[in-house]
Amino acid sequence: MIKYQNMTWKEIQNNLSENTLILPIGSIEQHSLHLPMAVDSIIAERLSELLADNINGIVAPTIVYGANSLPNSGGGMEFIGTVGVTGTVLISYYSEIVLGYIRAGAKKIIVLNAHWENEAFIIESIESVKSRISHDVKIVALSWWSVLNESDVSKIFGYFDSWNVEHAGQAETALMMYFAPQLVREFDNKIQNISFNPNIYISFKNEKISNNFGALSKYSHVTYEMAIQFVEILLLRLTETVGEIIENE
Repeated sequence: MIKYQNMTWKEIQNNLSENTLILPIGSIEQHSLHLPMAVDSIIAERLSELLADNINGIVAPTIVYGANSLPNSGGGMEFIGTVGVTGTVLISYYSEIVLGYIRAGAKKIIVLNAHWENEAFIIESIESVKSRISHDVKIVALSWWSVLNESDVSKIFGYFDSWNVEHAGQAETALMMYFAPQLVREFDNKIQNISFNPNIYISFKNEKISNNFGALSKYSHVTYEMAIQFVEILLLRLTETVGEIIENE
């Protein structure tokens, strides 16, 4: 695995066009009482590094700031410590970064996202630059959870409701236990799955999420063995997906 920021300009000139560049994107957002603000950024970066090992990729510096947290998905901006960026700014920001890597010679780019609210703005930014790049440039944007089947998750954890209620839940907890166990705090057994429709937008504070300390679902059942299994299946699915879309064409 090669990190872009550790290369010289000459090494970039000689290698970037022949390899896949992986751009991790996360956020600074509350993740309940047991996980740090950098969860999404840590997950995006570490998954990108593992994926790069499998496909001989180059990992770009992680974009650690993301879209504003929403009341029904990340608890909203009222949680202390969460830092977000408006969509119009993000679209321009992401566009400039992608164009910068293309000017540096990148022909194949994987944008690996770990913050749900980023998705629409990442796609919009790529759409906005398509007319300015050559046809031989391939860009694929995906969130890590999009490659998993429901059975992949339920087989490991015993149940799975939907990705809409996984914020600070079993999946992100498992990934952090694997990638940064020193940052995982004591589990709270009182955290429960909460009942609400995450697909209905509300402009105000979601009291159910606030009363659940920022988590959308329970996580206290997660073990390190589950974490290992989860990372293994996730990396397998990511590698398969990237290979099918980019590497084998």
